[in-house]
Amino acid sequence: MAVPRETVGLSAPSLLSQAANAMKVLTRFAVWGLDVGYDLDRERVLTPEELERYRAAGLRELAATSRATELSRLRALARVVTRRAPWPAPEDRGSRQQLSPPYTDAEIDEYWEAASAQSGPFRVQAMRAVLVLSVGVGARARELFAVTGRTSSMSTGSLRCASDRPGRRGSFRSAPSGSSDCSRSPTVRGGGR
Repeated sequence: MAVPRETVGLSAPSLLSQAANAMKVLTRFAVWGLDVGYDLDRERVLTPEELERYRAAGLRELAATSRATELSRLRALARVVTRRAPWPAPEDRGSRQQLSPPYTDAEIDEYWEAASAQSGPFRVQAMRAVLVLSVGVGARARELFAVTGRTSSMSTGSLRCASDRPGRRGSFRSAPSGSSDCSRSPTVRGGGR
């Protein structure tokens, strides 16, 4: 790591912001390394052991979240620019949450009854829309407010919702007024709890 700029160049960042962040963390690391007497050879200083020493001694003035971010950026960069450093294989990270099992037909019927029992037609319509979007399309609570007349359409008893997020498209058959049938079309993944 003769010069942080050269090391950042070797990492081939795709965005200017990535390059700037890498330059910032490498410069801070290089200053610490020189202060403790290291020669700045990438293969010797960008190792798990040295980064752990840096975390323990060189990042004390930063908040815990900033230390974690800086160390994460350094680790990612070090994996790319070193060849002999003993980096463990990257962890296979799955979803942070386990998926809940789909609602049963009985549970959907109970929710539909509760939605239909709301006081006033607007509340009934709103609760049925929430049920239809969450169970039928798989929309999450924060996504419910993004559905508007512009992003959805009704035709022949089917509601189609579009989203800007990949993997969040779908449709399902809405139930006729007064019915407890809330069946989904085959193109939709069912929602969970």
